[in-house]
Amino acid sequence: MIAQAKIRRSREYYEEDFVQWRRYISRSHQWEFWLSMAAMALGLFLFLKWHFQIAGIFLIVAGLVQLILYYFQKSLWVSSKLKQQGADTEYELFFHEEHIEIAVSSLKGQVAWRDIKRAFRTPAGLFLWIKQGSHIYIPKSAIEPPEAFEQIVQKCFDAP
Repeated sequence: MIAQAKIRRSREYYEEDFVQWRRYISRSHQWEFWLSMAAMALGLFLFLKWHFQIAGIFLIVAGLVQLILYYFQKSLWVSSKLKQQGADTEYELFFHEEHIEIAVSSLKGQVAWRDIKRAFRTPAGLFLWIKQGSHIYIPKSAIEPPEAFEQIVQKCFDAP
């Protein structure tokens, strides 16, 4: 066995997952704040200068709604994850030479390194996509021994 990771699905875990996702994976989230500000500025300009009141008000409201969603998206996402997957449940990952073993409660499964669809490394951890659309976030701090993190990353990117 190369290493193991014990992950508790807590509010802190999901907040870190969200922050790492927004900062390093999601391209559209990087522009949400500025697009909402631009929509409000354009709406204000249309409202005051060109007297397109309806279009101006629409852009101001749309920008404001987007800005509010931008700031509350993290807490909404974290709350929904805690409801869906249960607060404070734990799962363990065991990294072997040939596969990753995943243990949740009394269930166990294996994933071969070659079955990982995508991997993305961030400064704080690693995202793994095993099936289309869903990911596992593995915080760097959860991996024991800590020096095995680099070997795990290498295994993810070396898999055919």
